[in-house]
Amino acid sequence: MDQYHVFCDLRPGVSDVAFCDDVARYLGRLRERGEIRGFRVTRRKLGLGPPELGEFHIAIDVDDLAQLERAFQSVSERSDPLEELHARVNQAAARARFAVHSVERASDRSLAISCRTTGSRDFPVACARSTIRSARPARCGYQV
Repeated sequence: MDQYHVFCDLRPGVSDVAFCDDVARYLGRLRERGEIRGFRVTRRKLGLGPPELGEFHIAIDVDDLAQLERAFQSVSERSDPLEELHARVNQAAARARFAVHSVERASDRSLAISCRTTGSRDFPVACARSTIRSARPARCGYQV
């Protein structure tokens, strides 16, 4: 599974409740059509988090990048009612940032990952190497 992430703030005067409702209608329509698997809208709390990422985070779940591409193609056709829903969300968002992440489960047999712990005993660094996608290890700062 892959996730498409959108981080944004709201334009001045835009209601947070209206924005979330519009996102739910827009992405709900894509989900009904089978073009995405699901989505979540979250809001930063207590001002914690990098300000450059914005106050709102939208995570869109897709089975694979091909499904994400089909969703992009569908939206780019600019046909109603999808275009109207997309426009409402797009016009409300400011300073949008985007990212795509791959979400692999431990039970997923299609991706072989070998893990080892390095660093000090109190603060090990996880190191994972995908034998399928990349020969370069991904380094993470959390404990295994």
